[in-house]
Amino acid sequence: MSKRILNVAIVNWTILKQSQQDILDRAGALTRKAKEAGADAIGFVEYFSILGTGISSKAAAEIPGEGPVTAWAIALSKEHDIEIWCPFIEEGKKGDAYNAVAIIDPEDGIVGNFQEFHFFELRTQGLEIGEAIQVIDRPWGKLGCFICYDIHFSEIPRALSLQGAELVFWPTLTDGPYSIDHVRRKAQVRCMDHGFWMIEANRNLSTIENYPDIPSACIYNPEGEICHQVSQERELVIAPIDLSFRSKDIPSVEYSDFKNVDEATRYKRSLRPEYYADLFSSLPADKFER
Repeated sequence: MSKRILNVAIVNWTILKQSQQDILDRAGALTRKAKEAGADAIGFVEYFSILGTGISSKAAAEIPGEGPVTAWAIALSKEHDIEIWCPFIEEGKKGDAYNAVAIIDPEDGIVGNFQEFHFFELRTQGLEIGEAIQVIDRPWGKLGCFICYDIHFSEIPRALSLQGAELVFWPTLTDGPYSIDHVRRKAQVRCMDHGFWMIEANRNLSTIENYPDIPSACIYNPEGEICHQVSQERELVIAPIDLSFRSKDIPSVEYSDFKNVDEATRYKRSLRPEYYADLFSSLPADKFER
């Protein structure tokens, strides 16, 4: 299989006390820098446009394409011909709000968005739980997304994998309740189990006590290895992602049907959802308090 290379900018985001416009200007400068270095896509940390501003999540909610953050990202993407994965607070049709990521194409603007799906404590911040787990078709392949706490739930990567996700974007703010080592081990397992790449966008960890010299953002390959990372001293790194890469074959003589089959394909062949899907669909919606 020929290589399919996507050059991705991974960002080490420092939280400063700034106005939202100052933050967008800073993110715009990083985007221009990434494009000049050859990036095809760039993604920012969750809540990046309101961190340090004092603006609440609920107050920042906007209709996709009509508010200041997504309108800024659409214009920037077109100006610099770069795909932008833009975290923002999405205003829903009923006036509710979601922790979301807009996927922005240089020619077509917003081509889809993701919402944080699990964390019930979103409601303590005036936000709602996401409504769907989906992938978005891009010219280079299929894109999925975890947002922050979604990384802790194995159902999401399984659903994304079954929909063909090749790369997953994971914007997060890793400052508890779990350690960065804990969540990164989970990230590695998600990729190893399901055979996709993952792009982690994170805050500058040098500002967090007990995190000396720990990389502030990483890229994980389909074997669960951290293959690129951003040191705390750098703002971003441009990394080539080979989307044709698959997990190494398992050497086998006896099981010849496993030869030359990558891990993701082997996994999907072996799933038997008819035996456990009903376990989930039969659970009453009000069984667990949210």
